[in-house]
Amino acid sequence: MIKTIVTGAAGRMGSRIINVLSTSEGIALSGGVERKGHALLGQDAGGPAGVSAMGVKISDDLAAALKAGDVLIDFTTPETSLEHLRLCAELGRAAVIGSTGFTKEQLAVVNTYVQKVPCVLSPNMSIGVNLCF
Repeated sequence: MIKTIVTGAAGRMGSRIINVLSTSEGIALSGGVERKGHALLGQDAGGPAGVSAMGVKISDDLAAALKAGDVLIDFTTPETSLEHLRLCAELGRAAVIGSTGFTKEQLAVVNTYVQKVPCVLSPNMSIGVNLCF
C-alpha cells in the first residue's frame, strides 16, 4: 500500500485527489496538510473531499505527515512546493508536483532536490498535454 500525503488538502485539487484516493486500490491517504491557521485544521480530510470520514485529520505539520507516508502530492504554489520538495529530499520521500508558474531559477532549485528523491513535476496534468511528451 502506497501511503500518500496531499498538501492543499482542503483546496480544489487537493480535495479532488483525496476523493479519488478514497476509492483507489493500492494507494491510500495517510496525511492531509493545509497551511497554518486554516479553518479546517483538525477536521477529517474526507469532509472537503465529499467522502465519508477517512480517519485522517487535516494538519499543518508536513514533516510529521511525511515521516508516516511514502509520497507527497502537491498542488500549491511554486514557493510552497519548493519548501515541500526540500523537506521531501531531507526525509527521503518521493513527490508529485502539479504547481504552475515556476521560474527558471526555481526549476534549477527543483533540479537539485530531484537528484536526491524521485519527483514528477508536471505543471499541466491534463491527459492531452501529457500525451505530447
